[in-house]
Amino acid sequence: MPPPGGLVLDPFSGNATTGIAATRSGRRYIGIEIDPDYAEQSRRRLTDDSPLLTTEDLGSDQEAMAL
Repeated sequence: MPPPGGLVLDPFSGNATTGIAATRSGRRYIGIEIDPDYAEQSRRRLTDDSPLLTTEDLGSDQEAMAL
């Protein structure tokens, strides 16, 4: 695990369990998920767990598809 403030990359994000653990421990998180249903579930879970995140921080399906 990277040091606090470090970056965690999860290329198969699923429902963002790794993202929640990363943000709770003071790390930045990038999650990649191809399935739109899981991507939406990830956004909801991260928003509910970290209400200070904005929708810009969480990205969109359009942005994800462009990458």
